[in-house]
Parts: sequence; C-alpha cells; structure tokens
Amino acid sequence: MSGVSPWLETKFSYQENQQQNNSVHSIDKNSQNIFVIKQVQGAQMTNHKIKRALYVGALVVIALGILSAQNSGKISGLVKDAETGEPLIGVNVIVLGTSLGNPTDIEGNYFILNVPVGKYEIQASMVGYAKVTKTDVIVNLGRTTTIDFTLSPSVVMQKDVVIEATRPDVEVEKTSTSMITRSDEVRQLPAMHSVSDVVNLTSEVSDGHFRGGRSGGNDNEVLYTLQGMGTINPLDGSSAINPIISAVEEVEVITSGFGAQYGNAQSGVVNISMKEGKSDKWRSFAEVRMSVPNKKHFGPSPYDSKSNPYLIELLNPDKWNLATGDGILTSRYGSTPQSVPNGSLRLLNDSVELAQVAIALYRQLNNHVDRSYGNKPDYSGEFSTGGPLNESIRMFVAANLSVSWPELPVEHPDQTSQIMGNIVTDISGNSSLRLSGAYSDNYENNFNMPTSGSPTTYFSWLYNVINGIPYRDRTNIQVGARFTQTLSAKSFYEIKLNALSTRDHIRSRNCTPEDSIGTLNGNVFWIAKQIAAANAYQANVATNFTDNKTQTVSLDFSLTSQAAKSHLINGGIQANMYFISRDQRAGGSFIQGWANTTESYDKPLEGSIYIQDKMEFEGMIANVGLRLDAWDMRGKYDPVVDSVYQKTTDVPILGRLQPRVGFSFPVSVNTVFHVNYGSFVQRPTFQYITFEQLNGGRLVTIPNPSLKPQSTNSYDVGIAQAIGEGFTVDVSGYYKNVTDLVRRAQIAGFGQSYLTYINYDYADIRGFHVALNKRTGNLKGSVSYSYDVALGSSANATTTNFVQNYINNGGVIVISDNSNNLPGQEVYLDYDRTHHLVINISYITDEKFGFNIGDTYPLGDIAFALSSTARSGRPYTYSISGQDYMNMRTPNEYDTDLRISKRLKNFYGTTLNLYVEVFNLFNQKIYNYNYIFASSLTSNNNTIIKKYLDGDMTSQDGLLYFNTVQNYASGLGVDQSFFMYSNQPRSIWFGINVEF
Repeated sequence: MSGVSPWLETKFSYQENQQQNNSVHSIDKNSQNIFVIKQVQGAQMTNHKIKRALYVGALVVIALGILSAQNSGKISGLVKDAETGEPLIGVNVIVLGTSLGNPTDIEGNYFILNVPVGKYEIQASMVGYAKVTKTDVIVNLGRTTTIDFTLSPSVVMQKDVVIEATRPDVEVEKTSTSMITRSDEVRQLPAMHSVSDVVNLTSEVSDGHFRGGRSGGNDNEVLYTLQGMGTINPLDGSSAINPIISAVEEVEVITSGFGAQYGNAQSGVVNISMKEGKSDKWRSFAEVRMSVPNKKHFGPSPYDSKSNPYLIELLNPDKWNLATGDGILTSRYGSTPQSVPNGSLRLLNDSVELAQVAIALYRQLNNHVDRSYGNKPDYSGEFSTGGPLNESIRMFVAANLSVSWPELPVEHPDQTSQIMGNIVTDISGNSSLRLSGAYSDNYENNFNMPTSGSPTTYFSWLYNVINGIPYRDRTNIQVGARFTQTLSAKSFYEIKLNALSTRDHIRSRNCTPEDSIGTLNGNVFWIAKQIAAANAYQANVATNFTDNKTQTVSLDFSLTSQAAKSHLINGGIQANMYFISRDQRAGGSFIQGWANTTESYDKPLEGSIYIQDKMEFEGMIANVGLRLDAWDMRGKYDPVVDSVYQKTTDVPILGRLQPRVGFSFPVSVNTVFHVNYGSFVQRPTFQYITFEQLNGGRLVTIPNPSLKPQSTNSYDVGIAQAIGEGFTVDVSGYYKNVTDLVRRAQIAGFGQSYLTYINYDYADIRGFHVALNKRTGNLKGSVSYSYDVALGSSANATTTNFVQNYINNGGVIVISDNSNNLPGQEVYLDYDRTHHLVINISYITDEKFGFNIGDTYPLGDIAFALSSTARSGRPYTYSISGQDYMNMRTPNEYDTDLRISKRLKNFYGTTLNLYVEVFNLFNQKIYNYNYIFASSLTSNNNTIIKKYLDGDMTSQDGLLYFNTVQNYASGLGVDQSFFMYSNQPRSIWFGINVEF
C-alpha cells in the first residue's frame, strides 16, 4: 500500500515493547498506525501550535476574501455584428426576470457571475441594433454556460429576434466525472419521484456505493448538499433530506474530481439545487398516485394454514396426544413433555374433546392464522408552487405525503411527509437574501428481519405485530440563509448560515420505555404448547429504545472574483459546530434496568479553508485547488488502554491538506479529453468516534476520539465524444487508494476487555465507466455501464473484530493479535458488483401523431419509458479448505420498470399528464444476501449457504423452511419466502399530475 500523507496532528511514537515513557504500539498492517496506547510527551505543545496556525490561517483567508461553495453558475459569451463580424462593445446582456447582467468589453466579451441554477432567457441589446433573446438557456451548478450573440442593425432587422438556445452535446469544461440531471428531463421515466431515484440513474452508484466506496450503516462516503448547504447527519453519515423531484431544479452526481470546496467526502458528492420562484408569474404542479393492492413479498403468507408446515401440524387434532401424567402434550419431536407455568389451565384427561379445546385456545391466541393482508393500496400526493410576491420578493414551496404498507400486516402503515421551500429577496440591485428550509418525517415499522447471524428474529413479532414490532420515527429539519452582495461586475461575496436538526427515535408503539418489561416472553400465553419448538411461535415485546438527536450549525464566508479573463478565483472558510446527544437502550426497561445502555453528549468543532482557481483557456480548462480540514472533539479520552478507563487527556486536533487538480482539453467542439487527481479525507462518523456503551453497568465499548480521518487518493482519466444525431459517449477509467478506514477492535489482556474503533482497514478500487446519452429528439435516453473491482480488507467496520491482546510480562507489554485468522490478502468486498448496466430509454410521439378526432390526437404526446438494470451478484465465502475468502458469487440480478404516460395540453388551461407504472415488470427474484450469504472474513461456512449450494429448497428441512433455532423440530417450518427475497414482486401504480 502507498504511504499516507503526513498528518497535522499530535505525533506519537510506536514500537513493540515499552521503552521509558514512550510506550505505545500499533499492529503494522499495511504500514498503518492503528491505535494510541500512550501519548508522547510534548503533544500538548503541538496542539497549541496547530491551534495558532489555524487561527492565523483563518485570519489570512478572511483578509484575502476567499469563498465557500456557491449554488450558482456563470454565463459568458461573445457578441458580434451580424454584417461585419466585428465584436461589439457596450452591448447590454441581461438575464430576463432577474437583476443580473453585464455589458460587453472592448473585445466584445461578457460574463455574468452568480447566476442561480435554472433555465433562463438571455437578452442582448444595443442602440441601433435589434434585440436578440435566447430562450431555454440552462445554467448548471459551478459551470460556465456559453451564449454567443450576433446582432443585426435595426434598419435591417425590424423585429426583435428570439432564438432557442441549444445545449452543446459535449461539456467542454468537464474536469470531473459527473452527471447533471434536470428534473424536467427525467420525469417521464418510471420511479422518478425523489433525489435518490435520480442518483441511481448512473451505473457508478450501486446500493448506495459510489465507485466501490463504503455505504450503509455508519460508513457513508458521500456528501449531500441542498442549496449549497450540507444535509448529512453527523452521527451516522446518512442524508437527512431526500427531496421530492418536483422541488428540484437539477441534481449533480460527482463520482470523481470534485473540487476543493467539498469536504468530508471520499467517494462522491450529490449537489441538489432547489427550484426558485420566477419573477414573471406563478407556476404550480400537483400529483397524486396510487398502487393496485397486492402482497409485497413472494410466496404464501406465513399465516396461511395450508402452506406452512407448522400450521398444518399444530392445527391437526390427531397430533394433539395429551400426556395424562403431566396434563400437557408430549412432544413427538422431543424427548420430554413441556412443563406448565403456574396459573395456566391444566388438561388432565387425554381426550379428543380436550384436544379440540387446546386447538381453540391456540387459534384464539394466534389470531393471525389465515389473516389476509395486501388488500390496501399505497398512495402519495405532492404539490409545489412558486412565483412573485411582489417586484422584489419571490417564493417557492413544495410538499409531499406518502403512505405505504409494509410486506406483512401491521397496525399502522409507514408514512413519509416532507415540506421545503425558499424565499428570495432582491434587497437592491447589488444584493439578495435567500431564506430556505426543509422538513421531513419518516415513520416506519422497524421489522427486525433475519440475517445469517440471527436467523430467527422474526419469531419475536410474527404473532405480535402490536408491540412486538417497534417503530422508527426520523425527523429532520434544515433552515438556511444566504446573503449575496455584488461588489463589482467581476466580484461578489456570500455569507451562509445553516442549521440542521435530526432526531432518530425507536420505541415500541403501544408500550412506552417506562413500562415495557424485557423479560416478558410469552411463556404463559397458551397451554397448547406441546414442544419446545412452539416457543418460536409466541408473542414477545420489543424492548429496544433509541433517541438520538443532533444539531449542526454551519457558518460560511465566501468571495468570488473573475481576477482575469481566464481566471475565476474562489476559495472559502467554513466552520461547523455539532451538538450530539445519544440515548440507546436495549434488553430491559426503565423500571427493571437495561442490559445495554449508551448515553453521551458531545460538542465537537470543524473548520476548513480552501482556494480554487478555474482557468479557462481556448485549448484547456483547469480546476486547481487546495483544501485544509481540521477537527477538534473538544473532550478528553484515555490514550492508555488498561484495566481502568479514565478520560484524563485532551483529544488532539487533527487536520489534513488535500490537493486537487482537474484538466479538460477540448480537442474539438465534439471531443473533450479530461483527467483529474484528488486527495479526499473524511472524518469518521461520530457514531464511531464517541460510542461508549455499558453492559449491566460495566463499560464494554470505549470511544476513540483520536480516530484519524479516512483517506482516499483518486485518479481519473477519460474522453467525451459527440457522435452525431444528438448522441454522446463518455468513457473514463479510475483508480482509488483508500486507507485508514474504520474497523471495530477488541482490546483485551488487562483483566478487562473493551470494544472500540480504530483506523485499520483499506481498499483498492479500480474500474472504468462508459455512458451513451441522447438528450434531444423523440427518442431519448442513456446507457450506463460500469466495470468495477473493489478489493480490500473489510466491507464495513463491524464485519469482524480485530483483537489486540496486551499482556503484562514482567513489566513489559507484549502484544498479540488475531490478524493471522483474517485474510492475508485483499479480498472482494461484499458489495462488489464487477458488472453493472443501467438502461433508461423513453420515446415520445409527436403532438399530432396518428389519427385525429376533431382537434384531438389520441396517440399524440404519449411517452413510453423503460428503466432496466443488470448487474453481477455479490461475492460471499464458502470454503472447503478454509483458506478461501469471498470466492463465490450470488446469482446475477435483473430489474425492469415501465411507465406509459399521456400528456393533454390546454386541458382547461392546464397541462394534464396521466400515467401507469409497472415495477419489476418481469417478476424477477433477488435472494436476500444478509440472510443466505452474509458471512464473516474468517472463511466459516454456514449451513444456510450449504443448503443453497446443494439446491435443497423445498424439502421439509430445505432452505425455504430451514432455520437454526434451538429445538426447531423437523416438519414445523415457516414458509420463509417473505424474507427469502430482498425485492418485491410485480406491482402497478396509476397516477395523474397537472401543471398550471
């Protein structure tokens, strides 16, 4: 592995044995220092130096007027005389409907800075010449849109000229690998209802993994921004806001080469630009959609008495042979009869009549037997509107409500609600104020679905959907203010204040934490329990409780300057303060006490500065930037791992410089060659940094606030080519070297063992991506293919514990570890897909296509759209020798969705769209990886995988019925189709939307 760039952090010394006061150690795995045992003397002085350097750096940046990330683009071009071809000086070029504009210079060139993302009309005018207006001019985030004009003398051209702007097929300033998607370009595709749907349009993103980076849990490596402000939950790294598509102007997905203005991201950036109200008139959109009711899982219901062996057995009176000695059923599957709890009815006679009583009691308790479900539709509705409030103020607002029923019957459906909007105020001709806000609430039934490590978790709620299934309620709020002041035609500055609040709440629906009893397991619920295995079909109470809250306050100062014709300079200073409250409890109640508890409150700080120069020359465009990030946990910890954990030492401040550079070489108007390199670091989520857990009052997990940021060095090279008829092809190859990824470790050997998190894991990721696009004409679409190889030491932080044993041998600390039990070579990470193909195609008939009935053409304006994916299966381990890792792959996966829509223009003054969507058109099945295939990195084989490989599916002990619960008797299985597959069967939705 390549060396790690030097850190601006407290220096530590590492060695095998204790020497004087420098006794520290790390396992030299791939040359990575992984855990501090004792801090070196003099470290406090280093901290003071770092703080002083940061303060001085901040003052320098403010003095120089460097900026942070904007949510705008640039328009530039050349204006000529139509007859002579000479450049025109002093032509007034303006963005209609705004206060933005600029005159041409002595060479006929102009530029307009700080243009919000969107679609505009640009007008050029000059005394003696006819006005020329170009419509449908699209401005993208951080891009330069080139619009040239030719003006004719007004004596020749009597009327003003209106021209529809044409987007170039190839982006000449392409210095990064990115995909820009406007909401109006993809609305006709199936399943395009939120930003997450747009992100999945590229094959470079698979299950949330951007180009082979980690994802899910607390390992997200992607930065999400809304209106230029971050929306990441700092505790778990998830995106707090997933905007509906009707609220979005455009989405930019960057997978390589993102600029120096972006921090805390390793694998990608998703920039979300919200729509803004226009100044000319109000525009509105409304939509409702509803599904056709059906079951959302493959196979029969687990409550179906005719399809499940356990019900066929337990509902057969001939099987209820009572043992008169004990008064309860003797097991024909076990060796001993069951005892009867105190207070339960005893059956003292072996008779058919009492057997029928026992069955009646059983059915009364388990009232879900033969229960029907899947007969209620899912539905959603959304509304958005925007326009002027007066001459200087305009607004936009969007809202959504979605209701969906889970796969199995529950008391309440899942529900998601969202509202977001903004107000733009033109304070003067030189300044504006933008206020924005977003609120989302996601309420869902938190099914604890089986995994290979916990295959029987569904037993706890299968017959107790009221308080056996906890609910999870995630509420997120973002508010922001952006003030922009234009200093001159070449410069403007911006101040942004952003606040993000998140709450993740998990609890039992009908049982508050104060009165839930963790030991209530249902043993007294029925007497008709003839075997130990029947314990599997009883009611349990959910006893997990979580209430995690975070608040993030961000302040950014910014300035942009067109320092010269070819140099657009920007840079920035950013500061974040976090308030993180954690309250997690499991296995008990507030009355009885809890088996595991996690409570903490932290207030860490982050700061960053950067500078970037966008150089625009005729034959080359370059983005060159440098970024410095620093983290201060503002707390104490114990760098000495022994039998007593005490927080006595200040947490060191960590920081890292990151150079980034990207070049675009426009070989011609149809060909662009691009290359980029970047160093990207990401602070581990606070879930890992601050995690401290007690078990029965004993400390079992210790925080590690000295975790270093995770690091990625990325290299990318590619070419974009227009091939005519609106088609373009973009090919890029990449390599990523990832180090200092987080791994869970066990520290043992002092009479007390702890779990903690350390910098240990690494990854080597390489591949290439090919994209074919067509944006114009009746036939539009894209074909995106990625070949990706993701190798490394572990797919996530918790796959396998890395164990370090510290043994005091005569005063000398001897260290041993279990690294020999882990793979000695790079292995496929369990999310590696190798091949991933995404196809999105739409065809729209002409407005007057086919026959007509009066002025109506029934076959006109009909859109047929297809979205299809095909990808390799995921790797898993099944080793006969015990020496192979991730040597097998699950079956390939396929999915196809269809949408057919009909547009009706001028429908009572509106535009009406009717559509039908079909998901999983061909009813493909995808196995549940976490249940069947997931395994640790110790090459251990599990019985479930063996049954899958043997093709043993439907026998009484086959994969469909098999489970590893103790005393789970043969012939008493549940048809487990409802969780055997991770996707849903074919479903149909109908919808209608109106634009007015």
